[in-house]
Amino acid sequence: ILQLSQLDSEVAKWSERYKGTLAELFDMHDKIVRSVAAELVTHVPAPDPVSKEKLENPGAVESYLRARYQMWRFSRAGLQKAERHLKNGLDLVGPNTRLLATLGHVYARHSELGLDPNGELLEKAAECARRIFELDANSSRGYLLLGMVQFHAGALRAAREPLERSRDANPTDPDTLLMLGYFYALIGLNEQAAHLFTELLAIDPLTPISHCMPGFVALMEGRNSDALPHYRKFFKMDPYNSFAAWSCGYALLRNGRVEEASEVIGELKVNHPDSVMTQLAHALLSGVRGKHKATRDAITSELRAAAKNSELLSREITHGLALAGETDEALDWLENTVRIGNVNYPFWAQHNEWVDSIRSSNRFDTIMRDVEREWLSATSTN
Repeated sequence: ILQLSQLDSEVAKWSERYKGTLAELFDMHDKIVRSVAAELVTHVPAPDPVSKEKLENPGAVESYLRARYQMWRFSRAGLQKAERHLKNGLDLVGPNTRLLATLGHVYARHSELGLDPNGELLEKAAECARRIFELDANSSRGYLLLGMVQFHAGALRAAREPLERSRDANPTDPDTLLMLGYFYALIGLNEQAAHLFTELLAIDPLTPISHCMPGFVALMEGRNSDALPHYRKFFKMDPYNSFAAWSCGYALLRNGRVEEASEVIGELKVNHPDSVMTQLAHALLSGVRGKHKATRDAITSELRAAAKNSELLSREITHGLALAGETDEALDWLENTVRIGNVNYPFWAQHNEWVDSIRSSNRFDTIMRDVEREWLSATSTN
């Protein structure tokens, strides 16, 4: 008689009688093994499915961290390096939602920098989202990436639902807090945006861009002096980052510190001569200085084409053209910015001195009526 007992008990969990001679023992061996294995299957819990979210391979973890650093460099070279790191990580561990989401983020980020005029990389980002949902139908990272694809496709209104679903599914994810907070600030939900950015800094104080986000809310509310320390810290933490330099120069211009802004923008031009952020910074600096021709020349046809679905680029082209006295074209770009989804009515109607030159236009009043109506709807619904 053979029996299986629990280690801390004499109670038999299984027993079986076998009959034969000692010479037949080896012939019975396979039968005994199969019987014991079959019984153990009924008592041993099934293993947890392999997580498609966790990263435990050291090489893949290193690839992920290197990619995130390069992704936030806001440069073509940085995004290309990030893509290579993430593909290397995927080669090491196979499909993984964290790696795929970050790869999609990298592809989507090209649009914001005017590096994807035909939308080919944005389609790759959408494909990453589809692959994520094949692995996990309720992935918070998948919803975040869907929101980013909509956002960078120039459809901010459609981005809201997936971004909020991502937040609801994973309320401590720093990328979601940053993206949703940024979205809220653009539609005028400033209090909600500020709350998310406070949470972001508590969770992820080591990523430099996190520190400028409260400053963006301050700019949207016309509190330019309150915004400046946040942008200074971002720039101090990452002085060779094109977006950090652009942001700091921008905040300095908003505060009337033109010469200091000129120094920062000069360094930006040296370090990133081909960056769209350098081009925009030069346009705004020239506009603030009253050099209208230089502003118009800096807003090239290539920049205009890249800005069609980019909220950031469209917004700042609006500012540059308004500063240069190009009323009709500035209003065209304001309409485009609103079409994309920037409906922060108090910012445009009250707090934005860079559009003062176009306020007397009847078209401006018409645009503002539509913006106010949508802003009131968004804030009352929330």
